[in-house]
Amino acid sequence: MPGQIYNDSFYYSEDQISYFITSIISDRIVFYQDISNEWWQSVRNDDTQIRKYVTDKFARDFYPRVVVIRKKQFDLDYDLPFLKSHILSKIASGQFSYQYEPEKTLVKTTHVMHFGVASILKDSKKYNPRLAITVSL
Repeated sequence: MPGQIYNDSFYYSEDQISYFITSIISDRIVFYQDISNEWWQSVRNDDTQIRKYVTDKFARDFYPRVVVIRKKQFDLDYDLPFLKSHILSKIASGQFSYQYEPEKTLVKTTHVMHFGVASILKDSKKYNPRLAITVSL
């Protein structure tokens, strides 16, 4: 059924989706866009250049593309294209805020006991420098 998404026990049409989205999640969504550290160092004091970069690159280079609403996952590209177009129009009109997040590495340590032998497993995840882009719905 094009133009409708399933939720719990009934369908929402596209004209009902704005009420649905704003009543289910907060009125802001945060997306991320990877950037290079060198680029950030050169433009960090130039708001117009940062906004131009976000506006030009956002449509093809943002994540997460899957949002969770009431414990159900929706892909913005396939399940909610009207929400995606709403977000893209907000970005194009400059109605967003951004914040720089430096490169970071998160390390998780897990202790596993297997046949009486204790093992320590380390899982590290590296995040590139990125912009956190907040869009109001």
